[in-house]
Amino acid sequence: SSGRSSRSSTSGTTTTTKKKLASREKAASLSGDTAQHRSREAFGLRAVFDEMQRSLNQYSSSKKPKAVKLFIEQLRSHPSVKWAPKVREAKLKNQKIPCGRVDHVLVIVHNNSLYVDSRQYGPRSPCGPRPPDNAMATFKFLHSFLAKQNTKERKPLVTFPDTIFLLCVDPRGTTYADVPVFTYGKSAGYEAPGILVPNPHFGRNHVKRWDRIAKQFEEASQRHPWDDRLPRVLWRAPFATSAGVDPPPPGSSESALTARQQQQQQASSSSSSSISKEEDNEDVLQRGGGAAIHAAKDLCGDEANVARLDAVSLTRSLPTFFDMRVAEGVRDAPLVFSRRCPPPATTNGDVASFLEQAAGLTDDNQHDDPALRSLFTAKWTGRISSMANKYVASLPDAGGAPPPSRNEIWLLGSAVLLWRSQATEWYYPALIEGATHITIDKHNAIDVVNELVADDNRAQRLAFEANAVFDNHLCAFCIIEYWVELIEKYNRRFGLRDVNIPAIINDLDSRRRLTRVFSN
Repeated sequence: SSGRSSRSSTSGTTTTTKKKLASREKAASLSGDTAQHRSREAFGLRAVFDEMQRSLNQYSSSKKPKAVKLFIEQLRSHPSVKWAPKVREAKLKNQKIPCGRVDHVLVIVHNNSLYVDSRQYGPRSPCGPRPPDNAMATFKFLHSFLAKQNTKERKPLVTFPDTIFLLCVDPRGTTYADVPVFTYGKSAGYEAPGILVPNPHFGRNHVKRWDRIAKQFEEASQRHPWDDRLPRVLWRAPFATSAGVDPPPPGSSESALTARQQQQQQASSSSSSSISKEEDNEDVLQRGGGAAIHAAKDLCGDEANVARLDAVSLTRSLPTFFDMRVAEGVRDAPLVFSRRCPPPATTNGDVASFLEQAAGLTDDNQHDDPALRSLFTAKWTGRISSMANKYVASLPDAGGAPPPSRNEIWLLGSAVLLWRSQATEWYYPALIEGATHITIDKHNAIDVVNELVADDNRAQRLAFEANAVFDNHLCAFCIIEYWVELIEKYNRRFGLRDVNIPAIINDLDSRRRLTRVFSN
């Protein structure tokens, strides 16, 4: 788990050790303590794997053959992957089965091929054999390094041991604590149930593409010297308009997926059997024992939207140092705000009045001036324009979930400012407040930026440390290594190391076995 600075990339090309060491030595010299910088790197790796082990230790181990068989059946019959409650609820409400709103899926790896349980997705299951798009994103990502590569050797990047696990594809995390569940993030902090795994939003669900994109980021960053950048905080994203993840920037595969989902939702809303808008906003699906996976919240009070309004209010007050704007905000305002749910009282007065007008809550147009409108009609910033700033902010997504865009902010060559949130991802144990990033909110953001402007060396150190976060935890090989380490520890704890999983499933249920998703 060490020595990442000299590793080769997944694409076969090698970033020179000398170049990386020079960059790290510069960061260390800025801090005045090379040894301290290196020990912080080592601590980050150790902290990440310690948190992995702590999460696994929350669950009782099962190593005897009978216990292992019971464990596998417990996963297969878990409420999170059973259709019966959803089917009954849909029939009672005379609605269609919400196939696209599944938040857990059972994943089986056998001979480096990926399968789902035919109980959940198969020819006879209510929603057919194909998992929904949010689950397929993870299957595609895993397949990108489990499949045979297009090289002379025709070998996969890595070989996984056979395993079976529950995966939560809701970015806010799972609420089930009775069995181990792999989850992209936790919106309620480390103590929330689940075992953290990397999200699939790297390189449009492909690890080698992520490796190429990371190199492009590195090259672009070098064309933007620190002294040429503006001392300003950049952030762009739309309002959170659903219980899921906010749409990614246009042009990405995820944005196309989101557009398809929106079309499907619009088509289904015109049908008498569709789920109503009010029900969809309140996240009414009940799971596991009658408790909703996450508490229902009005969109205007969602943590993500409150943070967005606070960020925009900062830009309204100090546009010289803050460039935090909502993309497509005028378009989405009617979806977020209503007479029952207006902008929070803490919002800047001019901003709140403009949003009330945009949402159709008032006919008063005296606040519709170009400066206000520009706060909510911002265009998405590309990689190049993002690197024109010394500081970059990252705000939580819907429900407090970590945003997919956070994967890339560590590569911009900017100091990273994370908006205060309980959200956690797998690499967060390696983050150190004041060293790898600074946490901001509406109360301290102005003071933080003033301090960084006054101490430019500190801001530059933060930018170097942000790049070290990528080097040690978000690089293509780092993500693969994390998955391999987790599967090995997981299999060892739950007795899956030398078990023929397909044979056990066949023994438990000879009629409904496995559905292949991707083969090696």
